[in-house]
Amino acid sequence: MIRKIALTLLFIALTLTVFPALAGSTSINGATTTSSPKVSLPASGCSGLLGATRIATLPFYVDTTGSYNVTFSGGIILFDMLVYQGSFDPAQPSANCIFAENASGDPNYNLDLSANTAYILVAANELTTEFGSFTGSISGPGNVFLGAPSAPQGVDLFIPGDERINHAAWDRAAPVAIYCKAHGIQVWKISRESGRGWSAPSINLSFAAIDEQGIPGERNMLLAEQDGVQLYRLTTGEFQVNVLYEDEYKWYIFVWDQCMPTRSYHLAA
Repeated sequence: MIRKIALTLLFIALTLTVFPALAGSTSINGATTTSSPKVSLPASGCSGLLGATRIATLPFYVDTTGSYNVTFSGGIILFDMLVYQGSFDPAQPSANCIFAENASGDPNYNLDLSANTAYILVAANELTTEFGSFTGSISGPGNVFLGAPSAPQGVDLFIPGDERINHAAWDRAAPVAIYCKAHGIQVWKISRESGRGWSAPSINLSFAAIDEQGIPGERNMLLAEQDGVQLYRLTTGEFQVNVLYEDEYKWYIFVWDQCMPTRSYHLAA
């Protein structure tokens, strides 16, 4: 029932909080911690490689082509800012890099971005021994959306009016709504009759509890189970939600790589 796949993105300890997109501007905040991945990143101009550093990643996209301003400030000391187009593979950190600047202060840069194109912003500490929090914003001529579509580019989405991460077209009848919140992962069951969520989440698990368990080594780990909803951590570092459709003998299975997701997919069962 649970399939394991190899990922190029194993970013499992990112503490990123996101807010709903506003026309022309989106705010973010986050932090690097002792659990944040260590990756060697390109130097300014996407050339060469620097030493390993702690990173946080932020997938995003815009709906209007144009110049966008990206700013960060906060407790991350002398941190770098990079932007990747399409995907980011830590094993090939120069691939798809379209912007890299090794800042000595708070980054504030203008980027030319294309509409409906996946981007991944990477914020990094100067040293692996440094950690800190940050705030920032992305603003420009169009709407800025954090995260990546649940479906590949070109696949229809539906917009449910909230920040659930399972919102591909085939999720219209999903029995649950899944959220990456500031504190952790929430899964709400949805009534088939009313189409509304239950009065409380079936699963409400903090990132602190998730980090305490870590990534399982040999077999997938059940993190939480309630009201027929199961939340797993896979040996790949991914998360998986399983729930039976009401009155049907088939499972709804949704898998994603991190909060916020840069990759997600559905399994048939």
